[in-house]
Amino acid sequence: MIRHALSEGARLVRSRLGITLALGLLLAVPLAMSAVTATTVGWLNALAAGTADAISVPVLLRPELDAASRTAWVERQRQTHPDWSVRLVPADELVDRLGEWFPSLSSVLDEDRALLPPLAEITTDTPSLLAGLEADREVLAVGPLDPFARRLGRTSRQLATGLGLVCVTLVLGAAVLAAVWVHLELYRHADELEIMRLVGAREGAVRGPFLVAVSAPGLVAAVVAPVATLTALEWMTHLVVGLGLEPVRPSPWLLAVEVGVALMLPIAAAWRTLQRHSRLGLPDA
Repeated sequence: MIRHALSEGARLVRSRLGITLALGLLLAVPLAMSAVTATTVGWLNALAAGTADAISVPVLLRPELDAASRTAWVERQRQTHPDWSVRLVPADELVDRLGEWFPSLSSVLDEDRALLPPLAEITTDTPSLLAGLEADREVLAVGPLDPFARRLGRTSRQLATGLGLVCVTLVLGAAVLAAVWVHLELYRHADELEIMRLVGAREGAVRGPFLVAVSAPGLVAAVVAPVATLTALEWMTHLVVGLGLEPVRPSPWLLAVEVGVALMLPIAAAWRTLQRHSRLGLPDA
């Protein structure tokens, strides 16, 4: 019976190779989107958690201030706001930062560091209070008060909801297409299956070829979906590392779930369709 299921299932796959590949890709796309969405949302939540309490806000001082004036300004802020952590960014550190963000400026910065403006960093859990420093005559600019990481974190829930609904819809659509494909094949082979049942063939012998055939799109999706997920996350990591953020790393468990769903969903859809037809009877060819 197993040999019959394998041989007849392979024949169905060969005769419907284009549909098999199309179903596999239709299933792989939403699965990959779901995995990328889940990984991205988890990364955004972790990023937001790292900035949920105290954050560091840059404060640009006026370039005409000498070293003594800068130090006096820092001490005054520490005395006025004891809950703030205030530090002057050393010139070497500032050169390294600017060189990483703007590599073309590295040679200019190394030659004349006097061009660098004095930069202070204030760490606080109430960054909105730093807006008052903009009125300070010794301050050139303040901010951003709402860091990029925190803004990303606030959008993670909306992103998860929107893309999650899209992915669920696409996955269900792929399952429906697999069920429709089995239904059409049942209609196409109605005479053969009716004869098999009349001569006493077991239901497993009737269903086996269709289950084998419909597992082929699942195998295609199980290969394509993880590869697409890893490729997309690698591209995202390349972008965010350039912004100084943590890389986006996929979870091995998530990839395993992705493969499992790709393998089982078409078979489950086909099994449900076969059960329905075995109860209701096959249509006349």
